Amino acid sequence: MNLLDLPVELLHQILFFCSLSRGVKRALRLKLVCRPFYCALDAALFETGLLDSFRTPMNHRRPPTDEWRLRKDHGPQRFRHAYFVYRSRKETTGTYGEINEVSRALVSYTGSDFEEILYTLCWLALEHYDPAYALMVRGMGPRFLRQSLLSAAAYLGHMSLARELLQDGYSPISSCGLFDSPIFLAAFAGNVDMFNLLREHLPEFDDEKDFYFNPRWEGIRGALQRGDLDMFQLAASSPLKTQSRDNTDHLSQLSTYLESPKALTSTRSWKLYSYICSFLRDHPSETGLSMEHRKAIVMARHAEYGNLEMIQSLLDEGVNCYPLGYGGRIPLIKAARHGHEDVVDLLLEHGVDPNYNKSSQEGSALVAAAGGGSLAIVRKLLDHGASLGEEYFHRCLRSAITLEHTAMAKLLLEKRPVSKGSLWIIKDIASRSGLDSMVDILETIVPDQSE
Repeated sequence: MNLLDLPVELLHQILFFCSLSRGVKRALRLKLVCRPFYCALDAALFETGLLDSFRTPMNHRRPPTDEWRLRKDHGPQRFRHAYFVYRSRKETTGTYGEINEVSRALVSYTGSDFEEILYTLCWLALEHYDPAYALMVRGMGPRFLRQSLLSAAAYLGHMSLARELLQDGYSPISSCGLFDSPIFLAAFAGNVDMFNLLREHLPEFDDEKDFYFNPRWEGIRGALQRGDLDMFQLAASSPLKTQSRDNTDHLSQLSTYLESPKALTSTRSWKLYSYICSFLRDHPSETGLSMEHRKAIVMARHAEYGNLEMIQSLLDEGVNCYPLGYGGRIPLIKAARHGHEDVVDLLLEHGVDPNYNKSSQEGSALVAAAGGGSLAIVRKLLDHGASLGEEYFHRCLRSAITLEHTAMAKLLLEKRPVSKGSLWIIKDIASRSGLDSMVDILETIVPDQSE
């Protein structure tokens, strides 16, 4: 009997145990086998629970969905969201159980459809998701539940529920770790009436807290991520109540915040970004950062995020294609690492040198593209003269082998011979990782060096 002729339930069990034995990354490659596998794999992989502890080298220092609203999604965000919905629908503990509880409470208040509410709240929970805490049982008490309810109500525009919770003393700027703060979500959703209601209940802010991460900026941060100029102007329009003794001017504080990399890179809207640049020219802060330095930071970050409009507009303004950006990060390398082929195309069209790697810890754009698993970008960079020196070649081939990317491995081995030392190291890594098919490829393509 053909494998694909098996009953759906039996195919699900086969994929379930394949996923358990192969791990997340190798299980996902089963989607490439055929369409039935592509359609059936997610449910089987979700059931294993492996995703709760899965983290990739790209995001080992921060949650995998950090700042997801600003990033171009090639599929992982939708995949993670689908997993959230799957787990939250049935769990009663941990992060997933908390989402379920808030969803049911909101349904009881508003009469909304449970599945629609759950679907929406799972998106809201992505920003704070961390596998290390997903299954932690915190014991959601009444105050935690109702504070999370206020965040959900702010985003969905349930004015009566929000008004009731505010009157009961719940905070418009607090987050219990499940969702962002109510005022951020109201601004991000563009709920003007809700935003004004929440602003009426703002407390006095403590100036001694970290200036850039002070909750006073939550509404502005939400408007920035929304990319809405009108919402931003509303959020920035009135001075905030603070405990400051020196009567620091509101506009001065605002310009200092907006000049920070955190704020400058928090919008994908060129119109809003241009407005902020104009504001900073009219109200310079005491930090004295040059406009060129600001744009270098923005260029590098949005190349990582894959925001083509921002990159195109910055290039049109003549921004240098070779800035070190923030933390020594180079736009072409960041775009290649994160699989943004359109951004790579644009930068190469503007004459960016694919071998430029000053101060980059990722080697080169070619190494970054291989590490990200993008054969299309690897080909593109090679066509534009990317260097395959011994060190870079070793790193690229190692990535192709560990990713089980047969086509990429063959392409690289066609470009230059592999040294005996590199071959031995890479074969050993593949063998220890159980990648027998990759060992076979290495021995087939370079048989004279496989002894």
